[in-house]
Amino acid sequence: ATAGGGATAGGGTAGGASAPFCGNNTRDLGEQCDDGNTINLDGCSSACTFEVVQRINYLKMQFGTDMYCTANQFGSAIGTTAQGQLQTALDSAINSGTLSTFFLFRDLNDLSGTVDPLLTLGTLRGPPVPGAGYNGASDLDWWYTVDSTTVDVSRVPLENNPASLAAKVLNVGPGVLTLPFDFGGGPSNMRLSTARMTITLGPTSTPTMSSGMTPGHLATERLDPTLQCFANGGLPNVNGAGRLCGNVAATSLAATPIPSVLLPPSSTACEQTYAVTNSLLDVVIGGCSLFGGFIQLVLPRQPDTQDPGVASAGAGAPYTLSASPTTRQVNTCRDQSNAVVPLQQCLDDAAYSAFFHVNFGRVIAR
Repeated sequence: ATAGGGATAGGGTAGGASAPFCGNNTRDLGEQCDDGNTINLDGCSSACTFEVVQRINYLKMQFGTDMYCTANQFGSAIGTTAQGQLQTALDSAINSGTLSTFFLFRDLNDLSGTVDPLLTLGTLRGPPVPGAGYNGASDLDWWYTVDSTTVDVSRVPLENNPASLAAKVLNVGPGVLTLPFDFGGGPSNMRLSTARMTITLGPTSTPTMSSGMTPGHLATERLDPTLQCFANGGLPNVNGAGRLCGNVAATSLAATPIPSVLLPPSSTACEQTYAVTNSLLDVVIGGCSLFGGFIQLVLPRQPDTQDPGVASAGAGAPYTLSASPTTRQVNTCRDQSNAVVPLQQCLDDAAYSAFFHVNFGRVIAR
C-alpha cells in the first residue's frame, strides 16, 4: 500500500485528516492486512500483503529416476536395507521440527496459486514455536521462528529462486537450494545446485485465526476476512508428491555426519569399520557392506556432475575421489586428466545428482 495523496511524514494530510498508509493499524483499501508496522515475516508484510509461507513436511529420498529427474547418483548409492533406516531418521527430524525448511512466495499475485508467470521463492529455515499438539507432518498455520542467518536486515530471504505458476502447477528453478538434512548422525545443510521443483498446489482455505498463540494469525494482523490462500503443495504420497531434483555438493556430504546405524554397536554397522570421525561422503566413496559384501548398505559411488556456480578444480569434472586406507576419510581428488587437485576446491565443485519427493503446507513465519 502507498500513502494517500498529500500525506505528511507523520501520516496526516494538510487538512489534518488521517491518510491511509501501510502500518497505521487500519486495513485500508487495497491492503490485505495491517498489523501496525512495516516489518517482514510476521504474518503481514512490510507492504501490508498476506505473507504466503509454506513448510516442507514430507521429503522422501528416491533411489531411482523418472522423466522429470533423470539422474540420481546419490540415491542409487543407498542399498535396500539402508533406505528405510535413513528415511526414518529424516522423517523423525521433520516431524519433530528439528529440520524445518519453509518457502516465502515473493511477488505472488494470485493467492489461489493458479496463475502467476513470474514470482520468486525465497528459502527460510527455523524452529517451530513451542505449543501443545505440535506435529511437523501436519502443521497448518503453525508459527515458525525465522533463522536470522537466512534473511537480510530487512528480513528478506538471502536465497531466492525463480518460479512460475500455470494451471495450479508451481515450477521452480533452476537455481541453488539449501536444505537441512539429518540421516541419523546429526543435522547438516545440503547445497543443491541446478535445483528444480515441480508441484501441484492444493485448494484454497481461509487462514486459521489464533486465540493468542500458535497456530493461526493474530487479530492484530487485521487480515481481510474474505482472504483465502492455497493451503498446501502436493500430497504426502508417491502419486501426489512434487518432484525435486538437483546436484548435492560433495562438500555438503563431507560435512554430514555418518548415520549412527552404520556404526557400532548397531547391528548394521559397516564391516569397513567407520568411526564417528567419518562423514557420509566417506561412506559413499568407500561403500558399506555386511557379511563379506553379501548385503550392500551403501554402494560406492563417485560424483557424476559438478556445480556450475563454482570454479572448477584443475581440468574439472568428472572428479575421482579416494580415501585413506587407515582412516577411510576422503583425502585425494583427481580431475578428468587424472591430475591431483586441491581437495577442498574439488569438493566444492563436485556433486551428486539427487531426486526427492516433496510436499509442503502453509505456516506462519515469525
